[in-house]
Amino acid sequence: MSHTERPGPERPDRRPRPEQLPFDAPLAEVASISGGGGVVVERKEDLAGLVEQPALAACLALHEKGITTFGASACRNDVPHGYAWIQIRFDQLSDENRAILSGLIDLADPMVDLRARLRPQLMVPVTDRSTVGEVEAAFRELADRFVPQDGPDRPGSLYVPGESDGIGPSEEPA
Repeated sequence: MSHTERPGPERPDRRPRPEQLPFDAPLAEVASISGGGGVVVERKEDLAGLVEQPALAACLALHEKGITTFGASACRNDVPHGYAWIQIRFDQLSDENRAILSGLIDLADPMVDLRARLRPQLMVPVTDRSTVGEVEAAFRELADRFVPQDGPDRPGSLYVPGESDGIGPSEEPA
């Protein structure tokens, strides 16, 4: 899911939920949901039309905990790359959730660039044999590690890049 466009007045508030696949369906059968760019989701019901099925439960769990996601991708396009991902907004995480994230991703690693520190990705390895259920369970396990937090975006939302951090989708951090 991309986050590069802003919603226009003609854009509906809610998108239809894509057809649900069985949990044993290959990830390679999950179509990409595109056009979700720039949409700030304030109602959890709206996530279903913007996030692919294998990442949806985890995005909903993060949303309920007040954790803002930038985007997610868990579809056939991720198989060649070897991982599906959910990107979260680091600067809005509570100290406790930052510590949890640090246990999942080595943010101190000098090979992790600034963009990755601001928008870390929860990644799940995928292959051509991965199923919808396996990827969903792996994402849920990661999301379940985080704790509820208070903050300006509680409940969480999908974030519009560039509004407060100065980093748009095609801009490099200063």
